Amino acid sequence: MGERHIACVGDLTTTGGVVLPHGANTTLLFGRRTAIIGGMATCLACKGVGTIAKSGGARRLIGDGKEVALHDDIVQCACPSPPKVIAGQHDSSYTDQA
Repeated sequence: MGERHIACVGDLTTTGGVVLPHGANTTLLFGRRTAIIGGMATCLACKGVGTIAKSGGARRLIGDGKEVALHDDIVQCACPSPPKVIAGQHDSSYTDQA
């Protein structure tokens, strides 16, 4: 997918959900904790909570031993078409292609 912005706790999803805080990562980006693959996000469409999963390239930035979530990663909730994470900051990005 190329260059994508890094997602953080509190960022929104395409259904209006929110990336939730987690205890596994203390990596900060401009004072905010980065979102991680395997972290959780709410979904307003199905009223549930889902797991953030990789979408796109195989390479990932690692923070505290966890893969960092990026813009357009998906939330595996009960929705038939998974919502996507929307990175709220646009100052830092990562190239996810090998």
